[in-house]
Amino acid sequence: MTKRIEQMQPSDIALLPREKKHSLFHESVIVAVRRSICDGNSEPANRLLKLLPLVTKKSGAKEALIRHFETWGKFHFHKSLGVLKHSKNITRTWTSEYEAQVIASSWEDLIEATPGPSVFDADKEFRKVLERLKRVSKDSAKTILHASLLIKVQEVLYAYGRTEEWTREEQQGRTLFDQSVKRATTRASKYAKGT
Repeated sequence: MTKRIEQMQPSDIALLPREKKHSLFHESVIVAVRRSICDGNSEPANRLLKLLPLVTKKSGAKEALIRHFETWGKFHFHKSLGVLKHSKNITRTWTSEYEAQVIASSWEDLIEATPGPSVFDADKEFRKVLERLKRVSKDSAKTILHASLLIKVQEVLYAYGRTEEWTREEQQGRTLFDQSVKRATTRASKYAKGT
């Protein structure tokens, strides 16, 4: 009888073939969902969140797994603690039909739908650097070489922030983010309905 993945040592998990690792993890995800509904136990799901980096390094995998647990189990993610908690407000019953839907769903399908940092905002990054340099310039114990460059960069950023181009790009960034969130929500709701 094969051990469940959460009962294995990290070194043993690392030696597993990719397909076996994913198969065992998927089985444990199903068990964790069932335990949340039947026993009100969130510990198996939290153990799987900790093991996730041993299974996949994909960007957005953790968020996808959390969303999967919230969609199918009786969980809510407590952001400040970074753990899944049992939710008494969710009314779900573990039946054979529900089990079949959970088995058929895959948290990995949600990875693509997870909004990620696909847009890099140069304006925000330059402003972060500018703020850090301004703080350093106020420290009398430190000397900044090329201080006039700091002033010029600040002038350019402030002028750029008042242009129509900046406004258009800011709106484009908001639109991209809204579309990404909408796709992720639509996909998650389809999985919740079992379609």
